[in-house]
Amino acid sequence: MKLQKIVSHLQKLHPKEIDLSLDRIQNLCKKLGNPQDKIKAISVVGTNGKYSTIQAMFAVLKQASIKCNIYTSPHIKSINERFIFDNQELNDEELASLFEEIENSNNKEPITFFEILTAAYFLKASQYPDNINLIESGLFHRFDATNMLKNNLASIVTSIGL
Repeated sequence: MKLQKIVSHLQKLHPKEIDLSLDRIQNLCKKLGNPQDKIKAISVVGTNGKYSTIQAMFAVLKQASIKCNIYTSPHIKSINERFIFDNQELNDEELASLFEEIENSNNKEPITFFEILTAAYFLKASQYPDNINLIESGLFHRFDATNMLKNNLASIVTSIGL
């Protein structure tokens, strides 16, 4: 119940669901100590097949005993699906605590829900510096909140439907 309450509140911090700018997430990540600069990531970009590509890479890396973090969007059953760390989904309590920390750092500044989620992911991922982060990126990556990574090991483009 606590997780649902905080998610509902976070969804109301910005009047628009999508707002094409990286300024808000850059400011929030700066307040958090730029956690996105402390992770190693592979961005998966494209119109189709991003989730499948991430799951295939995850299976290969897991078989090779390489621990992964995964950030995908959207979720199907629960928001927890978006947050995989050390090969495990965060539980409700961990996720609620993480969102509260992000909300406090944001200090009621306008920000989209996706930017909050992305900043939360970056912060938690920075606690696992040796893990590979498999990150789904939308908006052709340019204006996606995930487009702040300095240690992007690779960008993989899946099929682009025309």
